[in-house]
Amino acid sequence: MGKSKNIPAREKYLSFIHLEKEEKEIIEKDLNSPEYIHFKQDNRKDLLLPEKYSAENTFSLIEKQISTNVSKKRKLNWKRWSIAASLAILISLAGTYFSREKGQSPQLCFTTSYGEIKQITLPDSSVVILNSMSTISFPKKFKKEKREVYLNGEAYFSVTKNKNKTFVVNAGDINIEVLGTQFNVHAYENEDIISTVLVEGSIAIRNKQNESIILKPNECAYYNKTSKKLKIETKENVSSINEWQYGKLSFDNRSLENIFHTLERRYNIEFSVENEQLKKTKITARFIHNESIDSILDILGNTGNFSYKKQGNKFIITEKA
Repeated sequence: MGKSKNIPAREKYLSFIHLEKEEKEIIEKDLNSPEYIHFKQDNRKDLLLPEKYSAENTFSLIEKQISTNVSKKRKLNWKRWSIAASLAILISLAGTYFSREKGQSPQLCFTTSYGEIKQITLPDSSVVILNSMSTISFPKKFKKEKREVYLNGEAYFSVTKNKNKTFVVNAGDINIEVLGTQFNVHAYENEDIISTVLVEGSIAIRNKQNESIILKPNECAYYNKTSKKLKIETKENVSSINEWQYGKLSFDNRSLENIFHTLERRYNIEFSVENEQLKKTKITARFIHNESIDSILDILGNTGNFSYKKQGNKFIITEKA
């Protein structure tokens, strides 16, 4: 928590770091700006930002405030930083941005905020359901040889079949290759496990150590970032894993630490667990009636033998005596 105090609000928002009250007000002001509302209501597929939010224009505004006696070298470094910062602000304002390099298709990026679920149609007509606090990026036009996307967070994919063009999901330490199928990927940067659940079809999963496995329907692959190992488990009901799409919460033998991460993203809150062993407690539970966070914690507390107390937007978790 101490290190995050010096991080700008918009950078924290894009990195999925907990926001304080004053920082939320900054982000809400961005998201409630006339320009952002206009774009949210625009049904065009190509969502473009106003010229005033371009990287170069943002730098121009900042450059005017730079002292004229600053050395050229320092000025160049400031320009690089300001352009990078303006791109970060640009993402938080519209959730979609375009960048073009010579010979490359423009890159699109979509993000979701706390408790937000968004449906996205890819250039090949594949559909992606993006869970809260997640980011997906992909080219406006896929390459001839493959369809490639980058995911940080959780998403459900319904991929259009194309035997001549492989679909690849880059999810941190693993790559998922398919031709046409439906599957769910859970790959948040702040969690140690990346999971992939296959609903139908077939997918190949490969890690950076070049180990690969093939999933069949109703199977779930787990990749441990610490041990660098892949393993497969068979699931009796994979549909429950994807219930987050409908606002439901399903935890199948999940650790309390993992569950708390999910609740933080859903409700924009923070947990502090004093007992490290308590974090490892495994729980199975489902919440399908839009329960309040207090109701959820009451039920989880009875099952996991813990109690909680509130301190503003923070929940202190302690083991029951």
